[in-house]
Amino acid sequence: MVNGLKDLVRNSSNFGPHIHKLFPGQCVLCNCVSQPLLDMCQPCEMSLPDIGHHCQTCALPISDALDTHCGVCLQSLPPYSRTEACWIYEAPVAQLIAGYKYHRRLSYGITLAKIASIKFASAYIQTKKPDFITATPLHWKRHLYRGFNQCDVLTQYFSQQLQVPIFTHIKRSKPTKKQLLLPAEERQVNLKDVFSIGKSDAIAGKLIAVVDDVMTTGATAKSISQTFLDAGAREVHILVLARTPR
Repeated sequence: MVNGLKDLVRNSSNFGPHIHKLFPGQCVLCNCVSQPLLDMCQPCEMSLPDIGHHCQTCALPISDALDTHCGVCLQSLPPYSRTEACWIYEAPVAQLIAGYKYHRRLSYGITLAKIASIKFASAYIQTKKPDFITATPLHWKRHLYRGFNQCDVLTQYFSQQLQVPIFTHIKRSKPTKKQLLLPAEERQVNLKDVFSIGKSDAIAGKLIAVVDDVMTTGATAKSISQTFLDAGAREVHILVLARTPR
């Protein structure tokens, strides 16, 4: 009960950083005292594996600083036009995302979301912000089994920081096999005609940002982006916490 009250107070926007003196947080990685209103200390935050130089379209890390796109995107551009990712999907980010997603360690997800939301806001300072932001949906059966959609929480934080409204009229219309269990060549087939959109008139000609936790092959991003474009959206961006180096 006490710990729950501490989390509620510390994560509330109605309280300033001074509340940290009354309810000091604990770093989710090293267990030492965390930064105000963030359950991670500064050294641990600085140690997270930054995405570094990457493809402007799919965020795949690339070694040559002069290259702006990876070889795959140069050969065939995906339906989304931009991907923003904060970190490489490796320790400790991978463990934090897994704990959040599969074991409901909400503090892990909220911590990453707070850091990422500031990074994403900075990425759009000199470019047009999305008109809407949306969470990659789960099928209702998986949502019921997991108990929550991890992307919903991320989207709420990103929406608040970017000051962009959330578009909620998208659903996963049929169950699919877990992408994680499929080889790369089967992932796109697994997601064929999976997503559907309602109130498409609201997104006509708009720039949509789609939120997910991790991008691996980009199959989910491609499928949901094409669905939005087919429904009349002008452009789609992808916002993810982490990108696998492939």
